[in-house]
Amino acid sequence: MFESRQSRTVGRFSAGDNRRLAISSGGVLITKAFQLSNEVFLAMQARGFRGEVYVLDDFCMKSRDWRALAMFTAAAAAATWAGR
Repeated sequence: MFESRQSRTVGRFSAGDNRRLAISSGGVLITKAFQLSNEVFLAMQARGFRGEVYVLDDFCMKSRDWRALAMFTAAAAAATWAGR
């Protein structure tokens, strides 16, 4: 946001103006994030969310999952070693 504002302005800003613009942009970003999080929370409540998550089954690692994890770890180690 700060860089886009700088690209739209003509001329140079002083150091104080740059700090003021950066701080105001940060304030706007925090305000928008807070408003969006509040809207998401209200939408979740409107759809029946009451704070508890229910899952159908408890996850349990099977042998197939362990093999896939081992293969992924080996592939990551090989890619790291090959990249050196």
